[in-house]
Amino acid sequence: MTITNQTIITFLGTNPRPAKYLFEGQVYEGNQFAEALHQFCPYTRMIVCVTEDARKKSGAYIDALNDSRISALNIPTAATPQDMWKIFDLITEQINEEENVVFDITHAFRSLPFLVFLFAAYLKAAKKVRISAIYYGAFELGDPAPVQNLSEFVSMIDWITATDRFVQSGNGDALAKMLRSFVPPGHIMRDDLTQRALGSALKELCNVIEDTSASLAITHPLETMAHAANLKRRLTEAQNSIATLARPFAVLSNQIQETYSPFALPEAKLASNSFNNLSIQYQMIEWYIQKGQFVQAATLSREWLVSATQYICHKNDLFNRSQRDAAENTLNNAVEQKKPTPRKPLTPNFDPDFFILPNKTLLLRAWEKVTGLRNDLAHCGMDTEKTKNAKKVAHEIIELKELLQQISSILTPL
Repeated sequence: MTITNQTIITFLGTNPRPAKYLFEGQVYEGNQFAEALHQFCPYTRMIVCVTEDARKKSGAYIDALNDSRISALNIPTAATPQDMWKIFDLITEQINEEENVVFDITHAFRSLPFLVFLFAAYLKAAKKVRISAIYYGAFELGDPAPVQNLSEFVSMIDWITATDRFVQSGNGDALAKMLRSFVPPGHIMRDDLTQRALGSALKELCNVIEDTSASLAITHPLETMAHAANLKRRLTEAQNSIATLARPFAVLSNQIQETYSPFALPEAKLASNSFNNLSIQYQMIEWYIQKGQFVQAATLSREWLVSATQYICHKNDLFNRSQRDAAENTLNNAVEQKKPTPRKPLTPNFDPDFFILPNKTLLLRAWEKVTGLRNDLAHCGMDTEKTKNAKKVAHEIIELKELLQQISSILTPL
């Protein structure tokens, strides 16, 4: 039996002996595990990695199969790091884009089993291969030796990468996709109430990861607060689903909880939540800067300053459109007052309240800096006579954050 585009990578041992292998209820025999693979595993190519010693002691068993699909690949003994890199190059060069690959580590010697898992992870990322199986004929577990498929452990690297991507950048698409692949098929969820409950909880978690990711990407802090609160709840509700259906994610989920729980604020628009809202938005600005997402940081900083000005002027409804206009006009009027011939003040405004503030200079410095940065970013560097280089812009956004930190420290609950 053959299968389209599937390659087996196996290793020839140096101690041939008759053995029986149990795979899916059937027993297969061979002096080398590759002989058993030849019987039960469909393939279009089998690449047998052989050292000089292995070829002398066991090569005859592979030759006896007399199969044109089988070829030998000479490898060193993996005694040094240089040998290991050589093996890495030799094996990865054999694999084509998007192939199905089966690895066998039964006779892999020294560090080779460890390297195989790295090969598998590398090939998945670099050549988009699908790891069909990583087989190990476990002699020590009985006679016949049970054949174990260890491929699910390669996915640990995928889980770590996807979770880290969500934690470090806010992009949860890869993580949601992985989790969604473990949701039971519709017909199983239809007929099995337990699977339905497990699958539904996992689907809801996927949805809220995607929602949180999207709101962070487009700098919607209110949505992020709502989604972060929902994410916290869905992670708790899905613990049984994760442990049952997506076990590798169980420990990693704590990282997500720790990262996004501080952003959680149900009913963020309530006036009674204004202080907490401003505090969380400032944390988001810091988070964006830490992650190198300077455009989002500058955009949110500008709106945060408008909200902070409202709040300091004792206007507690941060989402009242006329109050936001007044706060913005107040800041622009203050900038205008510094000019030799200021224009007529914009209205509506909070000028009488603002100009008596002891911290108005701090607010004004931050506003002048953020408006300049916002204009630079909005024009995408196309105004070549005025624009700053990217490193300079990033540095100024970090400096702006220090001003915002000072403003944040003077905010107190009303």
